[in-house]
Amino acid sequence: MTQALQLMVPRTVLYAAFAGICLLLSLFITFPYEAIQQRIEIEAARAGLSVKLGSLGPALFGVTASRVQIGPAVEGDAAQETLLIPEIVVRPTLFPLGVRFKAKAFGGSLEGSTGQGSKAEINLHFEGLDLSQGNLQALSGVDLSGKLSGHLALTLPVAAPPGAKAKVADLSQADGQITLDAAGLLVNGGTVKVPMYGSLAPMDLPKVALGNLELRLNFDKGLGTIESLKTSGGDLDLNATGTLKLARKLDYSEPNVDIKLRASPEMVKRLGILGSGLSLLPSDRSDPSTKSAHLSGYLGKPRFAPGAKN
Repeated sequence: MTQALQLMVPRTVLYAAFAGICLLLSLFITFPYEAIQQRIEIEAARAGLSVKLGSLGPALFGVTASRVQIGPAVEGDAAQETLLIPEIVVRPTLFPLGVRFKAKAFGGSLEGSTGQGSKAEINLHFEGLDLSQGNLQALSGVDLSGKLSGHLALTLPVAAPPGAKAKVADLSQADGQITLDAAGLLVNGGTVKVPMYGSLAPMDLPKVALGNLELRLNFDKGLGTIESLKTSGGDLDLNATGTLKLARKLDYSEPNVDIKLRASPEMVKRLGILGSGLSLLPSDRSDPSTKSAHLSGYLGKPRFAPGAKN
């Protein structure tokens, strides 16, 4: 009797393991990846983004998306540029209810999580991102190179906007912090829109070495305070202080930032008309070798004025 039980137990375990493996295989084979892919693209469009997935398949306790393209949503068949991410692995989380993701992108690593309970939480950490990769130039218009690392952690209250029934995360009341560190940051060229006479005007960029970048931004109920924003070791030494008041829509967030900068004579020459404008900025009172300016308006329509305000 004892020998029979000893033979039955391992056999029972093997049967159970075999049944479990068959169940997992059937889930992987029959899982509605196409429906999930369509759902992701629909939800992204509602958030103002265009997301295209090359393929969607199984991962350990999650799904893997490959050849992911992310960009702003456009109407009709208008051409658009997108960021390119080779692979993203997404897994569900329970506390809080949401997802955790890990990606290979820009030659570096990127991972984070997002979840929503009584509050929405967003966490993102990235290291060694190569700014010359991922089609960033086509999307931003700026040809950049350098390595970027950083961390973002935000907690947002969830409430229904005025006149709406559905609850959404309120960016204007966010708490948390953003940190960025870049090394060997270099603008190789490109085209960017700059605030000029109350509107945004396109400008061709010359080659500018920004060197190292450091950003520390802390948020309390939607008001971001710049603890550190500076560049060093390049053609432009910049130091900024001030605040950024977040709005429900990021484009309407209000910067109130004083900027001190010192540009090399070679860079001023390469900038042409814009370089002449920099030369006309007033000198800072505490350091006559630097120029001062003030950034205000909205992120979607900034205003750049000479002299510090704060």
